[in-house]
Amino acid sequence: MRKKTLYFYILNTALIMLTIWSCNRIDLNNASPVSQAEQSEQRLSGIWSGRIDGNLPYFNNNPLVTLDLMQSDDLLAGIIRTSDGSFKNDTLADGIVTDSIVFFRAEQSDFYTGSIMEFSGRVHADTISGLWHGKQSESGSWYAVRVP
Repeated sequence: MRKKTLYFYILNTALIMLTIWSCNRIDLNNASPVSQAEQSEQRLSGIWSGRIDGNLPYFNNNPLVTLDLMQSDDLLAGIIRTSDGSFKNDTLADGIVTDSIVFFRAEQSDFYTGSIMEFSGRVHADTISGLWHGKQSESGSWYAVRVP
């Protein structure tokens, strides 16, 4: 029984070593055009339009939202505005992008003036969807689609 366990251990170790060796031989500078295209799809710079699921005190009747985003590496900047006026070309703060996850804050200019809202979301192709949180326990969902 001990010999079988030893052989199994040696075989597993050899397979792990082979996997590590083969991964180290991949030339990342010669990545396929598909992976480069996938990376360019994740670029968030541009206009995005969607809807925020939320009501008073933070929003009025699930307003339309427009984001004007600019991404530079893992940093995200831009402005946000909503159809109900709770955001009026307000600047995004602390915007970050990690893989397909986005996060930013914005300060409301109406309704709950001065309230910092936090937005997080996941990017999939030309759509961002996620959650928002207010300064207390209020929260809801939101989404935006890239405007062509």
